[in-house]
Amino acid sequence: MSVSVETAFTGGTPSVTVGTTAVPAAFATSTGIAPGTAGYKAGLTGTGQGNVTADTPVLAFVSGGATAGLADIYVEFYPHPL
Repeated sequence: MSVSVETAFTGGTPSVTVGTTAVPAAFATSTGIAPGTAGYKAGLTGTGQGNVTADTPVLAFVSGGATAGLADIYVEFYPHPL
């Protein structure tokens, strides 16, 4: 998982995570993404990393009242028979 913050998030206390509806930061935490700082952040991890045994929608969550910001989120996956 990697994120490229193209435009730093501003306004309020911005938080950006990547995960599932059950665990919003399962794949990348806001601390790792550092949404207030532009740049490429590679090798992000979370508790959901590893072998996922079912179809799992991956979602990005932005909260904290951000009024501006832009990020590209890259999700790497390798399908294989379970």
